[in-house]
Amino acid sequence: MNIREYIEYIKTTDPIKLDYNWIEAFDKMNYSKVLLGTQGHYLWPEVHQWCKEQFGEEHYAWTGSIFWFDNTENALQFALKWA
Repeated sequence: MNIREYIEYIKTTDPIKLDYNWIEAFDKMNYSKVLLGTQGHYLWPEVHQWCKEQFGEEHYAWTGSIFWFDNTENALQFALKWA
């Protein structure tokens, strides 16, 4: 299940609350995570555009400065570029 499908599944089975713990949910599914580096914070729109072009919107998500990927290869590519 790609990460976007998982998000939609959670939304339909457990109505979103403001305090929903996405970090715990993504960890439970063993999605790969990468902490965005300092430079990436200054280039936030570029980071997201790059992710959309490289992986597609359905294969990544973020919780604050942590970016989540549904496979390790994508996480590694992201880390090399933005961590």
